[in-house]
Amino acid sequence: MLKKIAFLAPISIMTVITTLSCNHSVKLAKNEKIVYKTTQNNSIYEIFTFDQLKIINDFQPIFSKVNNQLLKSSDITFKNNDIYIKNKYRLSRITPNIRFPKKIKLELKKKNDFVYIEESNKSNLDTDQYQFLFKNYDYIFKTENIDWPGINNIFSRIAKSALNDDLNILIPNFIPPSWIRAKAWIKNNEQIEYWEKLILLELKRFDFGQLNSIEKVKITPVSYIEKVEGKVLKNAPVIKIDFLDKDNKSLLPNEIRQQEWIIGNIDNLFLLPNNVQNRQKFQSLFKDYNSKSDFNHTLDIDDDQILFNEYINPYFGDITILKYRNKYTLNDNQYELYVNPQYNFNHATARSFAWFLKNQYSNFEISVPQWRKNIDAKYTLKNVKINNKYLNGTQSLIELDVEVTRINGTKKMYKWYSIDINAHYHTFAQYKTSADFDWNSNLVYGWNEKIEKDIKIKPKEVVDPNVFYEKILPKLMSIQIYRLKNYLALFNNRPMDKYEAHLALKNSDFWEQFKTKLGIDIFKYLVGTSIQEKDWVDDFAIQIIGLDNQAGSILVRVDLLDKDKKSLLNTQNRTKILRIGGFNGYDFKLINEQIAKYNIEEINLEYLIKNRALKLKNPNNIVDFVTWKDKYEN
Repeated sequence: MLKKIAFLAPISIMTVITTLSCNHSVKLAKNEKIVYKTTQNNSIYEIFTFDQLKIINDFQPIFSKVNNQLLKSSDITFKNNDIYIKNKYRLSRITPNIRFPKKIKLELKKKNDFVYIEESNKSNLDTDQYQFLFKNYDYIFKTENIDWPGINNIFSRIAKSALNDDLNILIPNFIPPSWIRAKAWIKNNEQIEYWEKLILLELKRFDFGQLNSIEKVKITPVSYIEKVEGKVLKNAPVIKIDFLDKDNKSLLPNEIRQQEWIIGNIDNLFLLPNNVQNRQKFQSLFKDYNSKSDFNHTLDIDDDQILFNEYINPYFGDITILKYRNKYTLNDNQYELYVNPQYNFNHATARSFAWFLKNQYSNFEISVPQWRKNIDAKYTLKNVKINNKYLNGTQSLIELDVEVTRINGTKKMYKWYSIDINAHYHTFAQYKTSADFDWNSNLVYGWNEKIEKDIKIKPKEVVDPNVFYEKILPKLMSIQIYRLKNYLALFNNRPMDKYEAHLALKNSDFWEQFKTKLGIDIFKYLVGTSIQEKDWVDDFAIQIIGLDNQAGSILVRVDLLDKDKKSLLNTQNRTKILRIGGFNGYDFKLINEQIAKYNIEEINLEYLIKNRALKLKNPNNIVDFVTWKDKYEN
């Protein structure tokens, strides 16, 4: 049933638009998310023509609700200069109530040697094709806030887009040029289609008179340019461009149709003929990792394929879509927490975070954004490894494999590098190579900007597993008690010292949290029997033995394992037993003596790690919640 509706108030000033039709009240709400090109005084219905709104509706529905029913783009149809809204099996025609702006007519003018185009009451372009749009004419408009339709002007506006700007809000999966490599862009049909539609959107503001209407913009990738010049990686797509009518016939002369263009910048011209001079002079618009931070070109990722962050825009909203779903974690953005912490001690290494991802695999989720759920069903993390091709081979970059399952059931694998997990370009910490708690020591291994690009760096030394086990491990285990002892949710709404040790034996949540946090700290050190990666600690195991004779204590064994799950400890250390104390009934006498002897003012982690972790440097300041079983026994 077709319903004709009439607005009760000007559409431009209302958030909710009430309409009446055959005694039926229909309320339309405008889409507040569409702010592209709008001002405080003008809504999209006043600044975009009918044809432009049709294109915008492909990106997002131009109305968000009808009678509080959420609308999808497919609920809004455009036909014969009318707009229809589907509302519970009814169609409402709303076009008569919107005063679309008229398309602007253009006239080519000549004054002496100056040729320009101005707004006119009639179109007069003195041409039978659209080649004039490829010339850099000046435009003069009587109507306010009109963007020039020259193709260079349009490319300029698209090329200057940024994450989370009005254009990105309109098209959440649009990836601005500075966030996608040219070699990936030319393979990404979705991103190219966004550019095609955005160009068409701009052109549909104008009435080109006797010229056949442009119904499609066609961009054909040809190749890409990629080279390093000094501190800059220059990269750019090379394309061809065409305008097509409703019958897919070209509206451009052959010389423009066949012209190859560089999408780059020379003197604020952004579509450049592909010639030797322009290839030498252009400035890049597309992603250069070195422009975000100075990586000395050790991070010029050259995979000749679309990366996961070039398939989807994972930065929209300035968040990460890699979520940690764990009921004991307040912050689901664990990546930012560990690569950009308040205190240096909490800064994870790449091997720390890679171990975390593997160990807590079932709790990590790559969420499909709401605006992508009509295309993608799920993203699945399939593999985690350290990538040593980049950053001088310093164990400083994680490579993820993500499987994308689309709604139609098709699947495809994409690489995702840790540097691209969010938009902040934080790097992982360097590894400690000394068996101490001096977090300001220069005895470290990892990437730094002083290393030349083509040099692969090997560690000069590593921490011996048995030394680490004897000197460092008990203290690191004690630090985990610092982290967990007042976490009431882990202990049935009690602090740890009021929780029975026998209950903790089977408290899988406690052991999961304890092992996870301990593992992240263990892999801040580079521990192994040699400087060869195959000889490094790759994992560890905790064996719960049972209750100790001392009240409030649990006995465990810990083993350090290589990549083949073989122990790296000597026989003596493999048999040693560690006591975890601090549960209900524990005798705090020795801890209190330690507190008094070393004048320990607070028993919390911040006390140790603030002020450049100077307190942490002396391991005696770390209260011994974990000790060797035989340390104080005859």
